[in-house]
Amino acid sequence: MTSKIQWNCQGYSAKYEDIRCLISKHNPHMLLLHETMLGGRIPRPPAGYEIVTDGDLNHTPGHGLCTLIRNGIPYQAITLRTTMHAMAFARQLNKQYTVCNLYLPHNEDMTMRHILRLIDQLPTPILLCGDFNANHTLWGNYDIDRRGQVIEDFLLNSNTSIMNDGRPTHFHIQTGSQSDRKSTRLNSS
Repeated sequence: MTSKIQWNCQGYSAKYEDIRCLISKHNPHMLLLHETMLGGRIPRPPAGYEIVTDGDLNHTPGHGLCTLIRNGIPYQAITLRTTMHAMAFARQLNKQYTVCNLYLPHNEDMTMRHILRLIDQLPTPILLCGDFNANHTLWGNYDIDRRGQVIEDFLLNSNTSIMNDGRPTHFHIQTGSQSDRKSTRLNSS
């Protein structure tokens, strides 16, 4: 069985020991991280893993993606032409599929056209994992924002489904509270 973990870690270096604990406990094939705050640096990966970063060439606070891939897991990086914070990999199991790691910052515009341009570059089937910063009742929020509506429209007009069981996906470490904001995984075939 393969496993993937996605996490808005809010700082790779600051959460390095937590990342190592996640790996030790779950031994995932891939760990997709958002808001790595690497500022263009390429950090050391935990033992047994390779690290692929987006480079975060803008050095934007709060931004950055990286994907940790367990050593020995075959994959091929997919070059994307997009302004979105995204990275993708083709993986071979019983058949080939694509995993895309996506982070949509609050302050950046996201439209249906952005999503469609990204999806059109990815071989199917696709597992789109990310922090979309979008609210919608479909994945357990109490309200619907503009981004949530864009994602709903995408779901209604594509062969895509949500793989979120409705549990909160954001845990505020400082207060111990759970947010009603959800990260969502989309599965497209």
